[in-house]
Amino acid sequence: MIKKAEILIALFAILGLCTASLQASRIITVDDDGPADFNNIQAAIDDANNGDTIIVADGTYTGVGNRDIDFLGKEITLRSANGPEHCIIDCNGTESEPHRGFYFHNGEDSNSVLDGLTITNGYGPKKNGDLLPQGGAIYCIGSSPTIGNCTFTGNCAEFGGSIGCHQSSACILNSTFTGNFANDWGGGLCFWEGNPIVTHCIIANNTSGREGGGIFYGGNQNPTISYCTISGNSTGGDFGGGGICMITGIGTTAARISNCTISRNTANYSGGGIRLDGPYTHSTLANVTIANCIITENSDEYSGGGIAFWCGSYVVENCTISANTTSQSRFGSSIYCDDSNVRITNSILWSPVYGYEIVLVSMLVGFPTESVLEISYSDVDGGQSEVFMGPYDCTLNWGTGNIDSDPCFADPCNGDYHLKSQAGRFDANSESWVQDDVSSPCIDSGDPVSPIGLEPFPNGGRVNMGAYGGTIEASKSYFGKPLCETIVAGDVNGDCVVNFLDFRLMALHWCEDNRE
Repeated sequence: MIKKAEILIALFAILGLCTASLQASRIITVDDDGPADFNNIQAAIDDANNGDTIIVADGTYTGVGNRDIDFLGKEITLRSANGPEHCIIDCNGTESEPHRGFYFHNGEDSNSVLDGLTITNGYGPKKNGDLLPQGGAIYCIGSSPTIGNCTFTGNCAEFGGSIGCHQSSACILNSTFTGNFANDWGGGLCFWEGNPIVTHCIIANNTSGREGGGIFYGGNQNPTISYCTISGNSTGGDFGGGGICMITGIGTTAARISNCTISRNTANYSGGGIRLDGPYTHSTLANVTIANCIITENSDEYSGGGIAFWCGSYVVENCTISANTTSQSRFGSSIYCDDSNVRITNSILWSPVYGYEIVLVSMLVGFPTESVLEISYSDVDGGQSEVFMGPYDCTLNWGTGNIDSDPCFADPCNGDYHLKSQAGRFDANSESWVQDDVSSPCIDSGDPVSPIGLEPFPNGGRVNMGAYGGTIEASKSYFGKPLCETIVAGDVNGDCVVNFLDFRLMALHWCEDNRE
C-alpha cells in the first residue's frame, strides 16, 4: 500500500516540474538607455533559460555585450520589439579589430531563433589560411539556428560577407542582404557543407572577390534556395557565379534552386547568373535542380551569361532564361555547358542578341566525362541552330516539343515575364487577372506528362513553358472563343465541351499523386 507521505512527495515532484516549466518561459527585456531587465544583449542571454524570449528595444546597440554575441547553445528567441529598421547592432568591426554580430558554435538548432534585427559594420576575423567561412555579421559552425526578418548591410569577411556557415543547416528566411563584401567566397552568404535553407530573401548588390557574388555553397549535401530575389551582385574572380556559385560533391542529389528571380548579376569569368560545378562524374541523379526560376539580364565576361554548368549532372525545368549576355559571344548567352550532363524541359531560352544561345563543349580532355545536353518542350530563340557544339565528346539530344516562337512576355523591359493570354494573365502590379490581345505559344506547350500543378482554370491540361508553369500565376488557356463561364463536370481543360481530349488528359495523369 502506498503511504500518504509517498503520495505527497509524488505530488510535490509533479508540481515542481510544472513550476519549472512555467518558469522556463520568461520574457526578458533589453534596453541600453531605458528601463529594462538588462542593458546589453549578452547579459540577457547569460540569464536566459531554454524557452525564454528576449525582446530588444528600439535603438542602436554597440560595444561589449552587443557584439560577438553567443547564444551559448540555448533554445531561446531573441527578437526586436519593432523590426529591423528600429533595432540595429553596429559591430564597429575593422580589419585590425574584427567584430561580428553573433557567433553560433554550441550546437544550436532551429529552436535558437534570431528575429528582426539589423546587423551592420561586422568584420569577420581572418583564419590564417583556413578556408572556413567566417561571416562578417554571423558565423555558424556545427550549429543550425533560425534567422528571420533580419537586415544585413555593410558587413565584410574573407568568406561570407554577412553570414558564413560551416557544417550548418541554418534556416534563413525573410531577410535582406545588401552591400556586403567577401574577399573570397560569398559576398552575401557563404556555406561549406550542411543543408542550409535560404528562402524568401532579398540578396542584392553584394560583392565577392572570387566566387559567388550573392551566395556561395561548397559541399556534398543538399542546400535549398527558394523564393529569393538575387540581383545586382557581382564577383571578380576566376570561377564566377555572379548571383550563385555552387561547388557540389559526389552524393549531392537534392540541391535545389527554385522559384527565384536571378537578375542583373555579373561575373568576371563564368556564369553571370549561376555557376554550378560538380564532382567530375556523370550520374543518373542531378547534382542541382533549377526549377521555376526567372534568370534574366545577367552578364559574364567569358562563358554562360545566364547559367554555366561544369562537370556534373543538372536539371533545368520550367525556367525563363532571357536577355542574358556574355562578352565572348560564342560562349552562350543563356547556357554554357562544359563536361556536364544537362536536361532542360518546359523552359524558355530567349536572348535575342548576337551570339549562341547555348554552348556545349568538352574542354577537360583526359577526364572521363563528356557533355550531354537534352532539351525538350522548350522555346529556344533561333532553335537548334543556336546551339554551338565544340570538339571532343559532345552530344545534343534535341527532343520533341521544342519551338522557336516569340514567347510574348507581358513586359520584359520592366521585369514581367508572365505570358500574354487572351483568356487571362496575372498582373503583379494590380494583383489581378488581365486579358491581352494575343496568347503566347508557350501556353499549354510543356511536356504532356508533366503535372500541371497549381495552374488555374481554364487550362489545356498541359503545363505552360516558363517560370510560371505549374504555379498559381500560370497564364490561362484560350480556346479561340470567349471564356466558358460555366464549370461543366468532366470538362478537364475548361473549353466548355466534354470530349475525347478531356479523357486523354485524364488518362495521362491517371493515378498521379501530387500531394506533399
